[in-house]
Amino acid sequence: MSGETENRTYRWVLPLVAGIFCGGLGGSVFTWYMNRPRPTVLTYRISTTTLSAPEAVGLIPDLKVLIGGVPIQALYAQNMELLPRQGPFVEQADIAFSFSSPVRIYGLHQESPSDLHHVKCVGLASTSKAVVQLPDPATEISSLTCTIQPILFQEGNTHPFRITIATDRSEVPRVLVAAKNLEVVAADQFSAKDQAKLKLADVVLGTLSTTALTVAAAAILIVFKIFIDWRKLEEERRLAQDR
Repeated sequence: MSGETENRTYRWVLPLVAGIFCGGLGGSVFTWYMNRPRPTVLTYRISTTTLSAPEAVGLIPDLKVLIGGVPIQALYAQNMELLPRQGPFVEQADIAFSFSSPVRIYGLHQESPSDLHHVKCVGLASTSKAVVQLPDPATEISSLTCTIQPILFQEGNTHPFRITIATDRSEVPRVLVAAKNLEVVAADQFSAKDQAKLKLADVVLGTLSTTALTVAAAAILIVFKIFIDWRKLEEERRLAQDR
């Protein structure tokens, strides 16, 4: 009797272990695919408009550009546009526009995509590294730091954050980002080809996930079929022994 009980227990071990393994494998693959980390991509575009060039001041007699009664040699407008292009929701990000040489900010305009979005920019003093409220023509800064929130890609309904500064240098700043799972890419480097590659990757990963689930389900069915046939064979053997 004890041997028969142990035999029956053993019969259930194989399908149980196989079912747990195969089902767990398929479930793990599916869960990984659905929750795999995908970075949000934010593209930037920077354009420079000359408002007053040093050449004009030297060319035209008595031409002076004054800001607050103080003459300046040059004035440029740096127009910066930040646009979410793909990926999940990001609550907040700090974007820095870093200059290789100190600059003065004579004017600042900040524009959010909607009333639910926010952008706030401050300067970082080039000498003391203290936070500078802009505009502040008297203080030279090394970078412009902007906090934007939220970052949300909404297909055709996505609009950019726009930041414009009036400065005394035409240098295009370098863009840096501090945020988790967020990539900042120049707009001209994020092409339709990149989006096609991402869609192809999604299709491939989806196919692999579906295949893994199908294989797991088939393995469970095969093990169950073997188990049923085994029980039939054992039953026939037992009946043959009773005769």
